[in-house]
Amino acid sequence: MLCDGEKPSGEQASALQQEDTLILAADGGGNIGNGWEIRPDLIIGDLDSDDGSWPDVERLHDPDQDTNDLEKALRYAQDLGISRVTILGGTGHRLDHTLKNLSVLVRFNQAFDQLTIVDTYMEARLITSPFEMASKPGQNISLAALSGRVQGIVSEGLQYPWTGQDLVVGDYDGTSNKATGDRITLTFGEGDLLLILPTDTAEGFTTKDSLSS
Repeated sequence: MLCDGEKPSGEQASALQQEDTLILAADGGGNIGNGWEIRPDLIIGDLDSDDGSWPDVERLHDPDQDTNDLEKALRYAQDLGISRVTILGGTGHRLDHTLKNLSVLVRFNQAFDQLTIVDTYMEARLITSPFEMASKPGQNISLAALSGRVQGIVSEGLQYPWTGQDLVVGDYDGTSNKATGDRITLTFGEGDLLLILPTDTAEGFTTKDSLSS
């Protein structure tokens, strides 16, 4: 899925063009695909940012101003029964759009088996408890509470372990931790926990895996 934020890397663009991948562009998301010749299968949104790069691609006009274009595209994917979605171009350029798209992750996370947002620096998705993933010693691991608070986090395999503390925005930070071995586990209570990995070391949900349907 393409949004009109930071352009994907060449490697990410190549991964997006697998034969079994449906490419949806959220309005101006089709524009960023033009430089990499990523041809969307459908452009959906209010179409106020579409520059007409793909004149032969079907457009689905949805003028609803209570939802942004990413929400419209995700709702369409949900209606199709798609289970795994990777979002490119969902960050960068405008902080307000980035924050809104992270909020959209919370709204739609339960609708998909895997919903990942990717840029040239990181891969991130909301995780459920218990969570386990492969890692590499020294790999950067960051956690963020999208709902403001995540209760009672317990970790194994992190340099700075969680032993039941709450992750609270503005109070207790979860960024720039590191893996100590080849696997990490996390358990937690209520809250929306975002796991963020550097793109070049992401093991638990790589771009390629996330794009497989």
